[in-house]
Formats: sequence, structure tokens, C-alpha cells
Amino acid sequence: MQIIPTIYKVDKNILKLRGLTDEEIVLKILNDFSNNITEEDLSIFQIENIEYILYAFNTNEIESEWKSFFPKTLSETKNFFQQSVALILFIKTEYDIYVVIGGNSYKIILPFIDQSFGIDTYSKIIKPTEDNITSIKARGITGNRAGFSEQYRNDFKIIDYIKFGNVPKEIQIKLDEKTSKLHFKFLLDKKRTRTNIVVGKGIKIKRSINFNELHKIVKEIVIIRQLVSSDFLSSYTEITDPILIESDLKNLLIDSIYEDTRYIMGNATVRLFQFDFCNPNNIEKFYEADEYRLKEKTDNGGHTIFKIINNKDEIYREVISYALDKMRPLDKFVCLQTNLDILV
Repeated sequence: MQIIPTIYKVDKNILKLRGLTDEEIVLKILNDFSNNITEEDLSIFQIENIEYILYAFNTNEIESEWKSFFPKTLSETKNFFQQSVALILFIKTEYDIYVVIGGNSYKIILPFIDQSFGIDTYSKIIKPTEDNITSIKARGITGNRAGFSEQYRNDFKIIDYIKFGNVPKEIQIKLDEKTSKLHFKFLLDKKRTRTNIVVGKGIKIKRSINFNELHKIVKEIVIIRQLVSSDFLSSYTEITDPILIESDLKNLLIDSIYEDTRYIMGNATVRLFQFDFCNPNNIEKFYEADEYRLKEKTDNGGHTIFKIINNKDEIYREVISYALDKMRPLDKFVCLQTNLDILV
């Protein structure tokens, strides 16, 4: 069997994983999904200096939504329950942990992956005048466009795309022949002289591969990750330093939201806090949604819905107002931490 996998990278710097060993990280990710998973539940295999850790499981039986579509006379004698196999393959290298998933496993690893891994890795081998773009999804920082998706005809180069105010989120690229041969020669043949890849949160090689080829791809990614990143793709630099984010930027956000409560409560006529409120990882879904479910974190790590609205412009005000109602008398840190728990 051959597959077309997407390779993700675990972000070891996120709060839940910080300070853990690689073995602890694997179990932490899995136990966030299902309690009581131990090393005995994992299959471990090593090739050269790369360790593969496989966790496979059957998803719960669910009744297909098709049953409610048909009249009872058609559906009552049919079995609409379905179950499938899902898996998570952790790939442990000297410095990083990569992940390949199968089945319905994406939601399990999503909170733990490096959101910029694919884009950042491509920026290390980019050839602006040689690489061809097939399609691109980007986030708009300036102007009225929060996000957009574009497709291109042949011979549209990376250098032709770069625009001020845009941050690429996913790009489908045909690498130039020299880069393809240097890093992915084992995937080329007479018909395929250039490598097609999709980069975003992860890296996908647009070709069916076997396990040995996956291993070779991982080895090349390890080599590429040691190269210096180019800032050619965007005029903006993403801040990834967890210490700076936690100590400075989070406090700045808390101060800004706290000052904005005067406007929310009607005690100020001018809003001083300017922000772009959307989910940058799901821009299309966010703007096209029919309804928005506002959730609050619970003590057991879950969420409870406190309001459903239809207008995205009301999300911020509703969340802040809800937090203010719960925190009386107002305490700046407690109140704003509640806001952040809801907003995030």
C-alpha cells in the first residue's frame, strides 16, 4: 500500500508540553485524547537514528447522518452504524518529533503542532525565480481581505506573487529541478523531473509513497531544517518566542482588553483597542459560518456553550460582557484571564 501523507511537527514549546521529555510528550498528546494510554499500547520501530512510534485505534461506532435523510420505510431495516481505524505515527528524530496521521486523528494532534512548520521549512529551500506556484491560501494583514485563495496557470513564479500585507498560510509549489534532485531525487523519474509539495501547517509530497520513501523524506526534512530560513515569502515575521509571548505580549493583550471594557460597558465613546478578530487557521470557515458557538472552559478540561450567535461581529462584545457579568467586583487579572480562556 502507498499513501500521500502530510507530515506535521510537534511544537515542544507550547505550555502543555514545555519541559517534558520526548517520551512524555507522546503520552501527553495521546492521553489528552484518551486517558490511561501507556507505552504498552504503542508499537515502536527504529531505522538508523529515527524512531517510529505508532498508536492505532478504532473510532467509536456512530450512526450515519444518512439515516435521518431517508423515510423510515427505507431506513428502518438498514444498519447505518460505522466504525473506522485511525492512527497516529510519531517520528522521533534527534531534535524534533514529527507526526503522520491516518483516519480521523487530525483533531487529536492539532493543538500540539507547529502551525508554521511547513511554510518555515519551505522558506529554507525557496528559489523565488524558479519555483512555480500552483495555488496559494493567504491571510491579509492590511486592507479589507482577511483571507483569500488563488490558483495560477503555468510558469507563475514565487517572485511574481509576493505582496505587501499578505501572510501565506498554504502553498502548493513545484520545486525547481535543482532543488528536487538535491533533496528528493529518490522520488523523481523520467515523467517527474520536479517535486510537487504542499506546505502550510505541514508538508505534503504530492505523490503516493511507501514507508521506506517516507523515511527518506523525514531524513531530508531533518537536513533542510538545519538551513537558514529566508524572509522572502512575507514582509512580516511571526513571533514564536514562548517567553516573549507569555511575559510581554499576553500582558499587553490583557491590558488592552481591560481598557476596552470601558467601551463595552458604555463608559467610553471611542474604542482605543484596534484588533483583527478571526481564526487565522480557518479563515474561510470562520467567515462563512452560519452560527458561532461561544464556549467557556470547564474545570475538567472540556467546554460548555454559553451562547450561540449568528453575527461574527458580536463575538468579542458577547465574550467580554459574559466575563464581566461573572467577575464582580472586577479584578483585572482574574477578569481578563477569564476572557482569554473563553476567547482562546
